[in-house]
Amino acid sequence: MFTYTINQDPQGFLWIGTGQGLCRFDGRVFEQDFQGDTIPLSIANSSLLDSRGRLWFGHENGLISVLVEGAFHIIEPPDNHRSKINAIREDPNTGDILVLCQQSGVLIIDRDLQVVHAGDPTDPDDPFAGKYLYDFQVTPEGHLLVGTSMGISIFRFDAELDTYIETGQLAELEYLGAQVLVRGLEEDEYRAGTLDQGLFRISGQGYDPAAYEVEKLGAGSAIEDANISNIVFDGDQRVWINSFGEGIYRADLDPDGNLGASLLFDEKAGLPDKYIRQIFIDEEGNQWFSSQGHGIGALRDQAFTFVDVWQEDKAPDIYSIYVNGTERWYGGVGQIAYTTGSLAATYRYWGTENGLPDDPVSALYQDAAGDLYIGTSNNGLYRKRQGSNVITSLVQSRNSGENRINAIDGNGDSLFVATSDGVYTLNPSNGRRTFRQWSSPQPDQ
Repeated sequence: MFTYTINQDPQGFLWIGTGQGLCRFDGRVFEQDFQGDTIPLSIANSSLLDSRGRLWFGHENGLISVLVEGAFHIIEPPDNHRSKINAIREDPNTGDILVLCQQSGVLIIDRDLQVVHAGDPTDPDDPFAGKYLYDFQVTPEGHLLVGTSMGISIFRFDAELDTYIETGQLAELEYLGAQVLVRGLEEDEYRAGTLDQGLFRISGQGYDPAAYEVEKLGAGSAIEDANISNIVFDGDQRVWINSFGEGIYRADLDPDGNLGASLLFDEKAGLPDKYIRQIFIDEEGNQWFSSQGHGIGALRDQAFTFVDVWQEDKAPDIYSIYVNGTERWYGGVGQIAYTTGSLAATYRYWGTENGLPDDPVSALYQDAAGDLYIGTSNNGLYRKRQGSNVITSLVQSRNSGENRINAIDGNGDSLFVATSDGVYTLNPSNGRRTFRQWSSPQPDQ
């Protein structure tokens, strides 16, 4: 099933635009029998829940359906103004609803559900004539930032002429297909996703393009040149970014709204399809994904608890973790920590004063006797025996690659130590070590 848009009404029902029309989902059953006007079977591409609790849908055939107090009403634009509806927004100043039609400009619908403005896309002087329109935002002053196949244009409404006037384009995004445009975390700030040039931050106000600043985000990251078709903020510390044809990135945000660490959700991670149309976060914080051909997917009940492991005067980084039942070991720079039980439990620490080098602890492993083996990034293998606070060097090589330890595992009397120069097997009881190098990648077994 092809799904295109997802939204939620004030009663908590999810509404999904599919290739077979609109569906309502109550958490168990999909339903298509609704009160009011007959809903067009045309695909609903876009949706909006407005400030009055009305749920709007824009259809591929140019019709608009709106759910008011449990019943649908159909709004029919003028015949010459019907094209696929890509976005619906509410003007914060007037409460009017603005509808962006892909090839016929902007409709304005008043509180009484009457179309009060519709341009003439057949008129070459119409400000939207000849433009392929993707998405838009209404600024606090009531101006429009419109993403098109040629970049982002700014429009202001002239009440005397009863029409919009294009005041110019953002030069930095000229000729870039701006297919998604969302509000940022700060006032007068927006995020734009482009067809194949990644993500941009836009800040400014007014209708003069020169008053806006444009900044490319994610340079050097996986989304630098991504085809970004959806952006959804999840609070002020996380954002979901849809890289169409690849999957969805969940990225952390720093206090200035810049991208931090990210995680890719793709088909291997359970995403229904790598061609995602929309990301939607419901009132309970669950993430829903509409896909192109494989229905919808949901990511529910995610909960992370963050704890501070190190003392305040220590570097905060954690390079390795080893879990043994309720016991947990953490490796930092020149230090290790131990705790057991809940995340709020107290910690014990060992560091350079106990014999560790001032080096990131890159791997940890505890054997059946309780001895802890500690791999470092540059100084080889160390050991802390059960019940002892002394940490001693166990293996240190003249070969720097062997001293860069990436992982440790064990079986019986043997340790297996992965280094940047290959893997060696070590018997700690007699010190016997067998080393194996690979000069080229090995085939899968």
